[in-house]
Amino acid sequence: MLMEKNIELPEELKLDFPFVSKFYHLKKGQGKIHYVDEGSELRIDLDKDRHAILCVHGNPSWSYLFRNVISSLRDSKRIIALDHLGMGLSSNALEHTSLENHQQNLLELLNHLGVTSVDLVVHDWGGPIGVGALLGTHIKICSLVFLNTSIGPVEEIPWRIRLLAFSFWRELLVKNFALFNWGASWMSTFKKLKKSIKSAYLFPYANSSARAGVSSFLAEIPWSSDHTNYLYLEKLRTRCRQELQKVPKIILWGGGDFCFSEHYFKQFKADYPQDECCYYPEYGHWSLEDDQAGSGVMLQKIISFLKR
Repeated sequence: MLMEKNIELPEELKLDFPFVSKFYHLKKGQGKIHYVDEGSELRIDLDKDRHAILCVHGNPSWSYLFRNVISSLRDSKRIIALDHLGMGLSSNALEHTSLENHQQNLLELLNHLGVTSVDLVVHDWGGPIGVGALLGTHIKICSLVFLNTSIGPVEEIPWRIRLLAFSFWRELLVKNFALFNWGASWMSTFKKLKKSIKSAYLFPYANSSARAGVSSFLAEIPWSSDHTNYLYLEKLRTRCRQELQKVPKIILWGGGDFCFSEHYFKQFKADYPQDECCYYPEYGHWSLEDDQAGSGVMLQKIISFLKR
């Protein structure tokens, strides 16, 4: 069963997210995936047509997270950002959506768009979704930007999130009372979000049906070694270390992240010692927001890396 969201953006949000919304109907009828595909008018030949920068968000954000990256690069690059099923402006899927489902949906969308190579920008769950979907497929990963994510199992889970391992609390606190969305909007940054930006993050999740996808993501966290995703993520991390060593990467980290702590940053440094790693102690989980409110140095790092 599906319920469509109201996708008419408020005027203030349109000013901050001034991109053309596009929708792809998934083949198995699960619903519509919302995405933006900017800079596509710059395409000159078939090879350029098939390459894109791909931005993949996590939970409980949406493609809005990457708005400044998109705005900064769309005049010279093709850049795609999607909302996962049940997230952002995509359809509300009322049944559980697994990590594998999200990976399959991403791959289906890219095949529909004819993309055969990407520069991948990932945050939070976007890491295992983006990398896991594309590794070993016909779509080549040309470079990677890692932003506060984890490719392997999450080993240090804050008690606030661990509480939500129980379906009763997810149903009550996440779906019915929007605790996870509201909590993220004030805990994910060091600097207090402007009212308009906080409203933008909350906009797609206005009712319990719209928050079903948020709850599904929480159920996908491998709370223990016997969770379905634990072994998969262990293997994914090993594959990445083996297959992505020569792929250019940059790791940019908000050091004040309440979830993906310095432990995960050090893990990336150990896995990819040859790649540039930057640690920003004054940035939180939504590091791009703290960066926008501050010096903008992280955004400039991303732009320079992707324009190289």
